[in-house]
Formats: sequence, C-alpha cells, structure tokens
Amino acid sequence: MVKIGLQISCMFENIEELKTEPNYSYFFKLRCNNCGESDDKWHSICEEERFQEDTRNPKGFNFVIKCKMCSRDNTIDIVEQSAVSYTEEDVGKFKTIVQLECRGIEPTAFEPREGFIAKAIDNGNTFENVEIDETGDWADFDEKNNNSVAISEFKSQFVKIKGK
Repeated sequence: MVKIGLQISCMFENIEELKTEPNYSYFFKLRCNNCGESDDKWHSICEEERFQEDTRNPKGFNFVIKCKMCSRDNTIDIVEQSAVSYTEEDVGKFKTIVQLECRGIEPTAFEPREGFIAKAIDNGNTFENVEIDETGDWADFDEKNNNSVAISEFKSQFVKIKGK
C-alpha cells in the first residue's frame, strides 16, 4: 500500500480559507501500477462511499476498479479525517489537503470541480459549493465586506507520503 497526498496551490483575493465540503467527491485520472495502463476517464472518489467488503478490509474501500489491461483489482481509500483546509498562510505554496491509501493504482491528475467552501476575510461571507473552473479560477462578491473575492492559479500535484 502506498500513501499519496493530494497537494494544491492557489492564490487568494480576500479569502482566508478554502476547504472541501463534507462528502466531497474527488475526481481523479488513474494509472495501474502493475501494467502501467492509464485511464482517460475521470473517476469520482468520496470518503462516505464504501464498496467490496472482504478479508483485506472488512469496512470496504472508497474506490475499487479492475484494470482493463491486466485484470488486477485495485483500490483507493481516503484516509479518515485527513482532509484539511488551505489557508491564507499557505497561499502560493503546495499543501497536502487529503491523503489516499492506494493499492495497485495511483492518481495521475485531479480535477477540482464543485464542492469547495471558501470563507472571506474579516468575517465575510462563506461561499458554499464553489466550483473552480478549468482555468483554475473562481470569483464572486462578498456583500458583508463589500469587496470582490477570488481564487486563482489553482494547481495540484501528488506526493508520496513516507512512514505510517
């Protein structure tokens, strides 16, 4: 089993915190570690969903897929309680926002889509179901503070996490 961290980096305008909603669906493109087959399809993985309970994991897995090339069963679990916020202090740097336990498969790309929560500075509005577009941007208006809010230059990467 390999632990992978999904890291993001972005810029804020009048935003103090960005986090995923409860039951957020992460969309990944995946590659089989056994044969190297990459899938061009986006796959949704949600911490609340469980599939295929067996002796390896009686609770089941968040995601199960059989490789089309080598027929190997591969799984991904979102590490419980590993989702964290991206804050003003993190702006411009990569930070791990969630950890994945990968068995036989690894993510190669992440698409944020909708389902983020953005909190404006100075006790401003909280924006729910924020959708970061394909250019890595989102913008709105904070009526409480009477100013624009935005997220820009959204990027993601994956890192292997060492240790337990």
